[in-house]
Amino acid sequence: MAVASQERSTRFDMPTWFRSVLVFSLIYTFLVGVSALEKGIKIMGEDTQEALFSSVSNPIAGLCVGILGTVLVQSSSASTSVIVGLVATGGISVEAAVPMIMGANIGTTVTALIASMAADSPAGLQIALCHLIFNFLGILIWFPIPFLRKIPINMAKQLGRAVSKHRWTALLYIAVVFFIIPALILFIDRSF
Repeated sequence: MAVASQERSTRFDMPTWFRSVLVFSLIYTFLVGVSALEKGIKIMGEDTQEALFSSVSNPIAGLCVGILGTVLVQSSSASTSVIVGLVATGGISVEAAVPMIMGANIGTTVTALIASMAADSPAGLQIALCHLIFNFLGILIWFPIPFLRKIPINMAKQLGRAVSKHRWTALLYIAVVFFIIPALILFIDRSF
């Protein structure tokens, strides 16, 4: 009983209004950071990124360029958006973009690894390594065998054609992949 009261006295409960202000402050800080990142990328020059991404034709080189581009800007979202823009404008093909996006997924783990090494907690390093291994295993499954590499490419092309004909298909895809399938998995998991 004494231990429980001691734990309560060392825990700090923040008032609701303070938590609300903190959440909005953190969201504002995040948005300012994204804006600063965007300005930094513009200073570096979109031409530099586009030249880096569009000059690659070999899938292994594309994988390395995806890693390098993401490590340089420390944002897989920024790298991926440049790659998607290049595909949309015809600068590169979907086949060339997939290895670059896979590389961006590896490159994004570098930031987490660096941050985890700055902390003195082995748990942070463990989760950063899990992130790296998860992304690396995904590449090992899809990338080495050209036949397997074509599966997500063909799926993306089919989904793109469907969305260009019927815009609601994108909403259906998002609902199924991000809501219905996870809900079914949770339901099945809790049922057994």
